[in-house]
Amino acid sequence: MTRQKGRPRFLRRHHSQPRTPQRLQGSQSGHQVSPLLPNSYYTPRPSFSPRGSFHNNEEHDSTLQTWHRSSSPAPRRLGDTTFRYQDLDPRRKEIRLLRILPEITSIIRCELFHHSLDNRSPYIAISYAWGDTEDTRIIILNGHEFVVTESLMLAFQRLRSKSAPVIVWADAICINQGNTEERNQQVQTMTRIYRQAIEVAIWLGPEADNSNMALELLLELYRHKSSKTNILAIIQSPNRRDSFTALVALFDREYWGRLWVVQEVLNGNKKTVYCGSSSLPWNISISASGRTYPGQLSCGGPSVLHDLREDGASCGWLDVLLYHQEKNCTEPRDRLYGLYGILPEHECSQFSVDYNKPVREVYIDVVDYLLTTTRRLDVICASINFPVHQNTHGMPSWCPDWSQRRRILPIGYRFSGFSASGALEPKATFSGKRRILNVAAIFLDTITSCGIPLNPPICKGALLMAFFEWREKLKEVQGFNQADDEAFHEAFCRTLSCGQLPDEYTPKDWLEWTYRTFALGLLGRYPHLKLDPHLMSFVQSFVPLSLGQQKQTLSENFTNAMTGRCFATTRNGHLCLGSGALQVEDIVCVPLGCSTPIILRRRGDGFTFIGDIYVDGYMGGKAIDDCNKGWLKVETFAIH
Repeated sequence: MTRQKGRPRFLRRHHSQPRTPQRLQGSQSGHQVSPLLPNSYYTPRPSFSPRGSFHNNEEHDSTLQTWHRSSSPAPRRLGDTTFRYQDLDPRRKEIRLLRILPEITSIIRCELFHHSLDNRSPYIAISYAWGDTEDTRIIILNGHEFVVTESLMLAFQRLRSKSAPVIVWADAICINQGNTEERNQQVQTMTRIYRQAIEVAIWLGPEADNSNMALELLLELYRHKSSKTNILAIIQSPNRRDSFTALVALFDREYWGRLWVVQEVLNGNKKTVYCGSSSLPWNISISASGRTYPGQLSCGGPSVLHDLREDGASCGWLDVLLYHQEKNCTEPRDRLYGLYGILPEHECSQFSVDYNKPVREVYIDVVDYLLTTTRRLDVICASINFPVHQNTHGMPSWCPDWSQRRRILPIGYRFSGFSASGALEPKATFSGKRRILNVAAIFLDTITSCGIPLNPPICKGALLMAFFEWREKLKEVQGFNQADDEAFHEAFCRTLSCGQLPDEYTPKDWLEWTYRTFALGLLGRYPHLKLDPHLMSFVQSFVPLSLGQQKQTLSENFTNAMTGRCFATTRNGHLCLGSGALQVEDIVCVPLGCSTPIILRRRGDGFTFIGDIYVDGYMGGKAIDDCNKGWLKVETFAIH
């Protein structure tokens, strides 16, 4: 596994020496903070000798008497140590725990020992981002110098006590990172490691960018959670601007973007957020973060670690992989292995962690499993080939490359209700050592015209200009009449939103609302742009929209549908919204067992998968009906 990784006592500060509780600087709540004492609730201290009660076969030099010091003055790299691990015993469900010795000097001194998970003994599991692996520090581990990242060393300093040992688990030390076989085994144990910890310590890093002010704000929002009036007053207060700026910085820290922290946090029971000398219980952090505005704050920080299992819906491989596809990890296999802990046990049992297995085979295994168990072909639509990226792992075009961080989701996942192939099951087989996927699909049409792709991330101006250019493409549809063909304009507006019309709108209402919103936006941003008389009629005939209404309409109804896609028309006049990678002469077909149509490109004696596509009128099973009438036919496509 590799990562870069009385009065309420909620908000605490840690001082180098015990001192009288005092008010946090700038606190608006009158809340008292207490020092970190040896008996504080979040610093577990066994009431027994760790040496005597834990099974311990790790080598034990006399830590305080013997120090194996390196003679090299050069910067030290991770793994550069004379310390040698002793093998764990999988039969005893062994892990390693780390005893951080009391603070007697500035140097962190620790002892590593073996522990059976069948023996429920207290320890803290640390969840952190590794940080820059070139920025290293030295600790003393069982008498040997041991190289760790600065991030981990600072976490040890924060949790260390002056008077008693603190027992922790931290992956960088407790797993022998140089032993692939051990990593394979320990990664599958991490769910239990974090579940059995008496606390998960979420280490965000040192105090910076007024982070203490940000934690105070979260605490105050939590205390007023039952009063929308008070929450709104806090959000709108000019005196709180610095606090919200600090909160943006806190939510933008590297920790929140790491993949591994997802299962670490979601499997923990008691969780505490640590940042510098301050701390805050997780339940306060997650509750308050959902109440912060402007809106982008509710999409950052603790809210990005949402547990899909709480939604009550299915939470299988595809759901989890797509939901967390923007998270960071260095090792491409960890895109799967790092999410084991939040999957149903029956799904995890079908896969073994194997860091020796080629990335391509690991990813193909997931497609194979989902095709077999779900009897659906939707997984191939997660192969997002736009923006174009280098295929470093030799992946077939139909297999999602999870190592690529994407902001684009398949339309069948983004929007519900599509059933392009009805209830039919897929007819798909592998050939060529699982390099070719042979798919039965209904040939629908061929692309004859396509607009400019809308590359992510997008701004309002890009969205408006894409609309303007795409609408010009309507003129290339055979038989289209600009002013009189209202049905085409209605179909175009449906296509821009992937058919997601609000319930209260008729197709005609949606046409008027869509054209008025985009026309007003274009005139406001590009006043010298000449709009055709038909589009201008929607500006002149209706009550103008405010800038706020324009922004809300674009954001809620078009941004997600149009991002990463481009408008296209087909030989038979179908209006489509497909992957930004599509080209003229690409073919559109409806695979059996797939919720949406797909785009294929001829390549030699087979085809390349380009992406999924919205085809107006063909998202609810019409292709099956046309096939039954003999108008369309099922063919087999060999996708490489």
